[in-house]
Amino acid sequence: MPIFIAKTYDGKVESVVLAKNYEVAQAYWQGKDIYPHSVNTFTEDNLKNHPVSRLLFRISRIFRSCSRKVNLSC
Repeated sequence: MPIFIAKTYDGKVESVVLAKNYEVAQAYWQGKDIYPHSVNTFTEDNLKNHPVSRLLFRISRIFRSCSRKVNLSC
């Protein structure tokens, strides 16, 4: 699953989202009233040789396993 990083006009990180695709990330940001100037996308291919990649994907697996356990019923 890709990681999307929303940045402001100044280049500061405004939000980081782990989402299925860009549209889902945009929907999340709109719900939080965040309108990024630019978005960086990181996939497994981008981070394959990066030293921090194992940590990031381990964290993403933890989030995915936790999100399956959340009960969203009203």
